[in-house]
Amino acid sequence: MVRIFPLIASFVLLALSGVGHRWLTGGFGTSSDLVEAAARLENVPLVLGDWEGQRKSMDARALEIAGPENYFNGSYRNRKTGEQVSVTVLCGRRAQLVVHQPEVCYGGAGYHEAYDKERYTIESSGAGVVDAFWTTPFVRSAATPDPLRIFWGWSDGGPWTAPASPRWSYLRSTYLYKLYVVRSMTKQDEPLESDPAVGFLRQFVPELRRCLSPR
Repeated sequence: MVRIFPLIASFVLLALSGVGHRWLTGGFGTSSDLVEAAARLENVPLVLGDWEGQRKSMDARALEIAGPENYFNGSYRNRKTGEQVSVTVLCGRRAQLVVHQPEVCYGGAGYHEAYDKERYTIESSGAGVVDAFWTTPFVRSAATPDPLRIFWGWSDGGPWTAPASPRWSYLRSTYLYKLYVVRSMTKQDEPLESDPAVGFLRQFVPELRRCLSPR
C-alpha cells in the first residue's frame, strides 16, 4: 500500500503540469470565443477620413509562422498627401501571439532596431480611453538601410497595450489581437510626432477598437 502513494503522487503532478501548461498557453479558451473574435476582423474599416485602404493577402510563410485564426492585412493611402502605411491585425490564441515580435519577424529580413523602442500612447477624445503601442525605426544592415517606422501592440478586445511581458499581462485572456502599423521612412531620424503614421493611428485605432470589442 505504501508503494502506491509515490505512484499516485506522480500521476497527480503529471496531471497538474498538463493543466498548468494548457492554462499558460491558452488551451482552455472556448473555440466559440476565438471564432467570434476572429470573425470581427472582417469588419475592419477601409475608409478613414482621407485614408483609403485595400486588403492584401499575407505571405504564406509568414502566416505559417504566426499561426493566426484569422487576419487583416492591407495598405492605406492618404489621398491628399500620398503617404502610405501598411497594417496587419492578427487574431489567435494567446500563446501564438505573444511571441514573434518585430525584433524576430523583421530580423529574418535583415532588420534591427535603430534605437531603443518606446511607448507611444493615443487618447481617444471624449472616450477617455488610452491606447499604447511600442514603436521605433528599424533599419537593415546593408548599403541601403530602407528604414521603417513600426508600431505594434496587443488587445483582448479592449484598449491596445504595450506591456513589457504580454505573455503575463494577458495570462487570463483566451484570445488576443496583435497589431502592426508600418511606414517606409526617408531617413531613420524622422521625428515621431510628425510621422504620417501617427495621424493614421489617431483615426484608425478608435475605429478598430470599436470594431473588435465584444458586443
